[in-house]
Amino acid sequence: MLNTKQLPIKKTVFPFLLTILAGLAGAGLAMLIHLPIPWLLGPMLIITILNQFDKIPLHFPAILRLAALMIVGYTAGTKITLATFKLIISQLPIMVITTIVLILIGILFSYFISKWTTLDYQSLVAGSMPGGATQMILYAREQKHLDPTIVSIFQIFRLVTIFLFVPIILYTPLIGAHHQSQAVATHNAASDYFLSQFPWASILFFLIAVLVFSVLGRFLRLPIHQLLGPLLGIGILNIFGIHGFNVPHGIIGATQLALGIYFGLGINLKGNANKATLFISAIISNIVLLFCMVGVSLLLNQLFHYGETTAYLAIVPGGMDQISLIATTISANVGLVVGYQTFRSISVNLIAPFVFKHLLQERNK
Repeated sequence: MLNTKQLPIKKTVFPFLLTILAGLAGAGLAMLIHLPIPWLLGPMLIITILNQFDKIPLHFPAILRLAALMIVGYTAGTKITLATFKLIISQLPIMVITTIVLILIGILFSYFISKWTTLDYQSLVAGSMPGGATQMILYAREQKHLDPTIVSIFQIFRLVTIFLFVPIILYTPLIGAHHQSQAVATHNAASDYFLSQFPWASILFFLIAVLVFSVLGRFLRLPIHQLLGPLLGIGILNIFGIHGFNVPHGIIGATQLALGIYFGLGINLKGNANKATLFISAIISNIVLLFCMVGVSLLLNQLFHYGETTAYLAIVPGGMDQISLIATTISANVGLVVGYQTFRSISVNLIAPFVFKHLLQERNK
């Protein structure tokens, strides 16, 4: 990719427009072939391909990336409801244990892959972390000691693997899911008088709140503070009954487009002699991981009688949105699934920096 960071504004307009058009084309192509999360994966794949050619000028302003992060943080925060919070508190010990088990499994997988290949161990750990793929990829982009290409490939392959294999695994005799004719409501009741009576004032309030929480996250030295600050802050407001507005689908699509472009710009396969090894390792490890989760979920169900389907969806390391969507279409306890996924997403993103700091210290000894 041609470096446009030091170019005058006029000379960044064409690269920016080219980048946006390429991202939109990628999203359209992804929808045509029914790729999961088309507005994220489509742009990422197209930009990744274009990024391998030095003479193609690509540019994406940092302010758009920051705005996208804040929107993702806000959206995730609105899903932390009082009911979810109470459920997390009641199930906290087992949630902590299962999160630790998943992290240890990811570290173990990464260790063996790093021994069998020449791929960087720390980057493999980040790629195997069972938190949100978006957060882990963004974290890798911010850390000099991590390879964002390895992290992106492993995390994105897990998203694709989840969409391809989780529905199949759920309907095997071991799990035995059943289709549910009615979707389970997961949104808050329309009891927010202030939001309904003064929508623009409410929107302005939450826009300011997101900015404040982002700054506060930086002050607290949270990783990816533009995302985690709003996520935790809006989540706390939501728990106390101050519910935000639903982000329009168009803005969500634009946010995914922005992040897809940003991720694609961070994947550099030029001169990488391990491309085949990287892709094969990502595919095999993610498939094996999903099937390992069957054993863990069966044990969890034996201990707490959640039901096989609920237990599996609660611990499978996918995105909260995607797993919750699957849970609403089958006979699963959506509240329990969302509770587990929410707790793991937040805790992994808070724990990950300390894990990588420890690994870096061990490597430098």
